[in-house]
Amino acid sequence: MAFDAQKPQDQGYLADFPPEMREQLRAIIHDEIVNAGLLMGLIPGNAGGNIAVNNGSLNQNLNAAMLEGKSAEAFALTGHTHGAATVSSDGMMTAADKVKLNSIHAGAEENQNTFSVVDVGGTLLQADNKTDTLTFAAGNNISLIPDAVNDRITIGLSGAVESANAAGKLSVERTIAIDGKVNAAGVAFDGTRNISLNVTNVTADSCTGNAATATRLNTSRILRLAGNTSGEASFDGSGNVTIDTTTTSAQCVEEMSARNGFKELVKACMALNDYFRIGVGGDNNGGYAEIATADDGNEPIVVRQYTGMFQNLIRTLTLLDGNGNTTFPGHVTAQAFHGNADSASRLEGHSLAQIQAMATKVAVLSGTIAHGATIPLPEGYTEEQCKWMVSMTYPWTEYKGTRGYVTCYTEGRIVRSAYYWKAAGKWIWSGGVTVNYIVIGVK
Repeated sequence: MAFDAQKPQDQGYLADFPPEMREQLRAIIHDEIVNAGLLMGLIPGNAGGNIAVNNGSLNQNLNAAMLEGKSAEAFALTGHTHGAATVSSDGMMTAADKVKLNSIHAGAEENQNTFSVVDVGGTLLQADNKTDTLTFAAGNNISLIPDAVNDRITIGLSGAVESANAAGKLSVERTIAIDGKVNAAGVAFDGTRNISLNVTNVTADSCTGNAATATRLNTSRILRLAGNTSGEASFDGSGNVTIDTTTTSAQCVEEMSARNGFKELVKACMALNDYFRIGVGGDNNGGYAEIATADDGNEPIVVRQYTGMFQNLIRTLTLLDGNGNTTFPGHVTAQAFHGNADSASRLEGHSLAQIQAMATKVAVLSGTIAHGATIPLPEGYTEEQCKWMVSMTYPWTEYKGTRGYVTCYTEGRIVRSAYYWKAAGKWIWSGGVTVNYIVIGVK
């Protein structure tokens, strides 16, 4: 609370008087609310006769015995003077300062950081006066860019330089080539890298010693074959030659009439570490010919037909595959077959042995065929000479997550096949499927 002139009240409660009176006394003492207008008849101010106030203004006619703790004798009087200083005695300044002052020339200026002489390639450019100007002039293909704010000059190149002691690259890329009796195709060159010219032709007026290459030999040479096969041809390098050969032992690689055992006629390595050979062998009129592969015992032996110069493969006869099986690309025709076939042991109530006994020629044709297609016949056979049958490729199939069954039969030579799947308790036909067929023709 603060001082309140209305308290204590005349009509207040006696019990409220002690705390209110204590607060009034506290406010008078601590809040400094007493404002005295006069002190011994004097008012505060800055004029003469006032109680001096420290408010930043000059107090008039203030008479103080001490100033900052010093008496009047410590300060100089108004109108006092100093003696002139000399190089040997103090005056207004010390003698040492007078010596320094005397060493300064008349008209001297404050020290400046500047160059009085500029050395340009041994030529000295000297300032003629204290405010002389050094001028930069741009020569051919030189640019000067001044920066007055940062006191800087940027020196650069401008345009094409007609000649220079050195340069990083050519301003215009050039092509270097060789023509005449030595020819090399042009190669782009701009000076940033080394180049190599590919010399493709050299024509010499004369040549001595050995040449690395030539279009023909100076002296023709004879290419001659000797031994059981003989022949020769003249060759000078100007063109290909063909040697007309003669074999003294026709169809004979080596005379074998007086020896037994095995002889390799051709041997080669294939596929890194597999082997192939053609050889002949046998003892005492029991000779044989061999075509063989070797390494793991599963390297196949095949016979192939191509078009062109071995360009497009047409068909392959596998004599032996990796498992020892034989595969024919077309029909197999024989005077007779012995034993039972893997795909059928009987046909329309007759065994293969019975069929073989009844005929002199049998043709077998098999493969896969689509629903609605016509079963083919072996070449040269009529329907009356053939019997055929079809079988399922798969006994069941799956459609929309439901497994169904397959059926197949023939109407004449027309194939009928289908698969069924079950939906809502009913079997639904869902189209034809591909099935197997076999045809046996007998003449």
